[in-house]
Amino acid sequence: VSIAILNFSSTSIASTIVMWNEIDFVDSLHGCAVGTWVQSEFMGVIATTADGGKSWSAWASDTIPLMSSVRFINSTTIIASGKDGCLLRSGDEGMSWVRMIPKKNNNASKVSILPDGTISVIGGNRACYSRDGGLTWSVDSTNKQFSTIVFTDTMHGISAGGVLSSTNR
Repeated sequence: VSIAILNFSSTSIASTIVMWNEIDFVDSLHGCAVGTWVQSEFMGVIATTADGGKSWSAWASDTIPLMSSVRFINSTTIIASGKDGCLLRSGDEGMSWVRMIPKKNNNASKVSILPDGTISVIGGNRACYSRDGGLTWSVDSTNKQFSTIVFTDTMHGISAGGVLSSTNR
């Protein structure tokens, strides 16, 4: 496992270094961004800020593939997803990360938070759900291919890439 720790000022983070795919802020100061390091298209990057984006700390690793989505669950817990089914959880504002579902298949392309707090990660032909802040996960598979989903309430969502009807998340 090789991990490169990168410290940037907001003016030095450029698209020539990292291709950012998504960013989320839990408040006006604390944010997290995910993407891929352009010099190595197989190396995922996760960056966090605690000063509203004036400075960032970023982690790049060859064991983390291209990262596509990130969401704060609360002020300290972050869920990030990416290529090859990579699903990561941080419980300490992004200082450390744990891989939650080790099975490598499909792309986990979009993290969503339902109104009741359920976490949904969808991508490829599977959807993962957690009702305990990302500590444990249920995995549903389908023969449809999904790229994103938006929930309008706890029972209804709209997906892109496939059609899925379910009454039991």
